[in-house]
Amino acid sequence: MAPKARPPVRPVPGYNRAFADEISMTRIPTLLVHGGAWAIPDDMVEAHEEGVRNALAAGYGLLEKGASAVDAVEAAVASLEDDPTFDAGRAAF
Repeated sequence: MAPKARPPVRPVPGYNRAFADEISMTRIPTLLVHGGAWAIPDDMVEAHEEGVRNALAAGYGLLEKGASAVDAVEAAVASLEDDPTFDAGRAAF
């Protein structure tokens, strides 16, 4: 069987092809870090937020320098593992 023909592409009102091409050629690194999925007690929130910020800085700093995504993720995870606030790499509370 022959593949189905795709419907014609219709222009989207307001779509700017030159802008879209420029954006697609620009690489903006993105790194997401979370410090666990649980109800963090009020007295631990600040430490968790700081730990996540530190992990994000460790990984994102590498991305900004052109490092690979794997290197950035490893740096972020290592930061969480080294932070006593988290149980990363050890076990659950």
